[in-house]
Amino acid sequence: MDAQLPSAKKQAVDKESNQNSDTNTLSRVLSSVIAAGPYTTTDNLLFEPLQELLSYACRKQPQLLILMGPFIDSDHPDIKRGTVDQSFHDIFHFEILRKIQDFTQYLGNTVCVILIPSVRDAHHDFVFPQPAFDLNLPEDITHQITCLANPSIFSSKEIHFGCVQWTS
Repeated sequence: MDAQLPSAKKQAVDKESNQNSDTNTLSRVLSSVIAAGPYTTTDNLLFEPLQELLSYACRKQPQLLILMGPFIDSDHPDIKRGTVDQSFHDIFHFEILRKIQDFTQYLGNTVCVILIPSVRDAHHDFVFPQPAFDLNLPEDITHQITCLANPSIFSSKEIHFGCVQWTS
């Protein structure tokens, strides 16, 4: 049928088809940042690498941020020595989750954060497969922060992800 169209009309139809194809491709484009812990240095539990990662993500403004544990690394020297003065739950909520919530508030509804535990997370079940974190987040951010099990398979914008955190 295209062969019967006049040349100018054929070019217009072809251009329209290419634009529709480009629009479909753009609707499936997904910018993402994917990282795995630990999110501390070996000499302290200040979570400076996590803060640097979130600063990078603020500059890049991904649609999807996937963070895999360990978040509170059971192999960290301070954790092994037992020299921390907060519970693991408090460290996770005040040092990690609060920073992630600030990040999502800064970027607004354009970002989704996925948290996946590790068997080395000191504050989570030491089993494999692992259940997702149970965070009891405020309802206004539950659409932005999602917790998945370890391992997990999920999709975003027709892109499929498989994530697993295992240390032997």
